[in-house]
Amino acid sequence: MWAYAIVVFVVLLLGLFLGEWRPSRKKEILFLCLSSVVLIVFSALRATNVGIDYYQFYVPFFENVRSGGWSFLVSDANPYLTEFGFSLLTFLISLVTGNVFVYMAVIATIMIGLTAWVLYRDCSKPWIGMFIFVAFNFFGNTLSYIRQSLGIAIFLFAIHYIKEKRIVPYMLLVLLAATFHNSLLLMLPVYFLAQIAINRISLGVYGGMTILVLVFSWQIF
Repeated sequence: MWAYAIVVFVVLLLGLFLGEWRPSRKKEILFLCLSSVVLIVFSALRATNVGIDYYQFYVPFFENVRSGGWSFLVSDANPYLTEFGFSLLTFLISLVTGNVFVYMAVIATIMIGLTAWVLYRDCSKPWIGMFIFVAFNFFGNTLSYIRQSLGIAIFLFAIHYIKEKRIVPYMLLVLLAATFHNSLLLMLPVYFLAQIAINRISLGVYGGMTILVLVFSWQIF
């Protein structure tokens, strides 16, 4: 907990210094690079008991891919056969290293690098976006929910195409994200929902649906 709090504090200090004091695009890039390095190192060097899914699922999966190779990857023994983007990424990394800490460092670099890139492209104040990413525990989720976080990192790029009303790149990015976690397929209808005008009727429908989801959340789950 203290280590995570220190990371939050470091990102905040870097953001205030580079993002608010004589801000510039070069300083934003420097901030994103420095904060990304801090997060990647933290993720790569963490103990194996930090992140339940990390030790319980992903370490054994990496070891199975490393020992079983391509035949394991395309067999029914692969628990992530339907999420082949994640399986393929793990396989490619296993060709280079058998060290699980290196594996996690590469995964962290992809997740955080994509996040930093989309913050630079789409966020008016990237340092605030990065601070929210860390302080609101989105980064914490990447330490356990690795497939979900990879999928979300890819999906972030699709949001831009909702605003531009470009359905093809949006759908392609969602489908790519879904190869890391199938739940991202839920974002396919979001494109069409986003085209509905915001008014009293649509807000009422959204509100009613939200109440139903909250009431029946356990049954839905």
